[in-house]
Amino acid sequence: MAQARDETIAFVTVTHSAVKFVIGFFAGMCAAFIPRLGAIFTTDTGHVTVFPTDFIIVGAVFGALIGGIIVILEYGMPKTPRDTFIAALGVPALLAGALNTASNTNELKDVARQQSTLTQALVRQLDIPILLPAATSLQPLTPSSSDGTGWRDWIPGVGRAHAADTPARGGAAGFNPAIQVQQQQYVIVLDEAKSKEQALARAKELRAKVPQAQAVQAGQGYLVIQGGAPKSETAALLDAVRIKNETGLQPKLLPVK
Repeated sequence: MAQARDETIAFVTVTHSAVKFVIGFFAGMCAAFIPRLGAIFTTDTGHVTVFPTDFIIVGAVFGALIGGIIVILEYGMPKTPRDTFIAALGVPALLAGALNTASNTNELKDVARQQSTLTQALVRQLDIPILLPAATSLQPLTPSSSDGTGWRDWIPGVGRAHAADTPARGGAAGFNPAIQVQQQQYVIVLDEAKSKEQALARAKELRAKVPQAQAVQAGQGYLVIQGGAPKSETAALLDAVRIKNETGLQPKLLPVK
């Protein structure tokens, strides 16, 4: 009975260094490649190379290092393939996941930086100025018969700033746990005015061309902007170009905080 048990143990455990190296190498490759396989299974990778040649080489070297470490740590120790695989997959898997995340974050930052550079060049080329400094608040303007001190202002919930007239800040983005790039947001300025009354009149006039035209107060000045949620730099530029081509206006971009 004892001899049969020993034979069973000898059968299910591994002591040969070459076998341990192969198991460690496979575990290291799994740790390096499986996180990126998720991108293929869950997203459209049409123009994106998920496994460039350089990454495959680095992944193979990573797997070889894990295999070598396992050989050293378990040299001469009888272990089941399962135990060896789990040992090889533990900390290296966390390390590979961290490296993958860092790599993806850096690539995302590079893309965002290149996009911003390209957008700035187009802004100059298309003659669409960016107004500075950035606006800290945009207060919607609405006409009133008593300079904003009418009886409606004294009723809670009923005032000059209606929900439909207030420029949205960011919109309802919904739940999104993905890595995100925080981009500067912009509103499109259709015209500038010297007074509240002039801004309101100009906004009413421009609604024939831009239905979302809205009069707002920005600091001590008055503007007519395209209402709605602030947009990213690229989206705002594209919208400004469309407005310029369709209406003949000279829109500007105003960064908002």
